[in-house]
Amino acid sequence: MKKFILTFSIFLTSVLATGGVVFAGTATSTNYKLFTGDSASKGYASSTNYKSYSVTGQGGPVGVTTSSNYKVQAGLVRRYQNITDADGDGCDDVKELGGDWHLGGQRDPNNPWDFGDVPTPAISASNPNPSKNKSITLSDVSAVLFYVGTSAGGGPNANGVDYDNDFNANGIPDGREYDRTPSTNPNEKWRSGPPNGAVTLQDVSIALAQVGTNCN
Repeated sequence: MKKFILTFSIFLTSVLATGGVVFAGTATSTNYKLFTGDSASKGYASSTNYKSYSVTGQGGPVGVTTSSNYKVQAGLVRRYQNITDADGDGCDDVKELGGDWHLGGQRDPNNPWDFGDVPTPAISASNPNPSKNKSITLSDVSAVLFYVGTSAGGGPNANGVDYDNDFNANGIPDGREYDRTPSTNPNEKWRSGPPNGAVTLQDVSIALAQVGTNCN
């Protein structure tokens, strides 16, 4: 008599609850993050407003049932956690409350100016719709530098861009998107402050202090 081993993967529809634990399943809600496995996350896949983290291999099954000719293992545990970005700066609240500024931490989740991810390449008439990428690199520094010499109510700088233009039509003056003030804490230079109406070399220095931050 042939011996059959049947392995079933049971996918249960989850009722999402902040911080709750549910059985194996998938989540497509717009504001939830999915963690899988029993150890540290090793990667993720993402869509617009949620991320699915997974580990290499599989965690242990929640339950096992057997008979002489088959074995069923089912019910790996998943944990769901609410994901929000209260200040809309591109770095989610959980990361901003974390302990590593390189990962977006040591910031205020209610301060939209302390994470200096700016549209790159710099906004201009020929490039009206650049994007942010939730990280701060030398590309961000270069975009800020492009706006040096602009100010609210002033004219265009040597690069032909004006602080008060709104080429990307988002209701925010283009110069304001590259305008920051220094951190109020000299020991936390990666925490930039709100705009002051002018983009100067000081703004370039502020951007440089945040290079290496990645909220992805």
